[in-house]
Amino acid sequence: MILETVRMIAAALDDATIGVNATRASVPTATGVSAPPAVTVLDSTTDGRVGRGGVPSLDPSEYPALLVSPADQPVDQQTPGARPWPPDATVTVLVRYVTSNTDTAAAERDTSQTIRAVWRCMGQLMLPAGVALRTVAQVSLVSIRSMQAATLYESSEDTIVTGGVLVTCHVRDFWTQS
Repeated sequence: MILETVRMIAAALDDATIGVNATRASVPTATGVSAPPAVTVLDSTTDGRVGRGGVPSLDPSEYPALLVSPADQPVDQQTPGARPWPPDATVTVLVRYVTSNTDTAAAERDTSQTIRAVWRCMGQLMLPAGVALRTVAQVSLVSIRSMQAATLYESSEDTIVTGGVLVTCHVRDFWTQS
């Protein structure tokens, strides 16, 4: 269920209607502050660079990017070693904002605004506008239990990760019930 949850979150973030790029220009900002740049959404299930963790080396055209991967937390099932019924799980996904902009003030501004767009996107995902994005391979996103913003300062050469969001989801595997 981890793979499917990562794919659902990445698809929502990249969606043309509710995704981050669709809403980033409407993020409220202080006077004189421009909208953050458009992002590339990459996830660990389709991009090995993201799957290896750390700060990946991306092509210059891929910056800034949102990297979507499982968080370093184990899947929480009701009873370890036993399959819960219904087959539900809590899966936490990490969304990191990566930029090649080494101007710290600009990177922090862009990160903050982009993270706000991520939060809005996750809210829209749980409304009727996001219903088509909430099921992958008969695993369904039942609810988003929590979101926690994190300030992350990782760097590798000219690339920095300046922030992220932990999205904790309640998912259900319908295939195993049929």
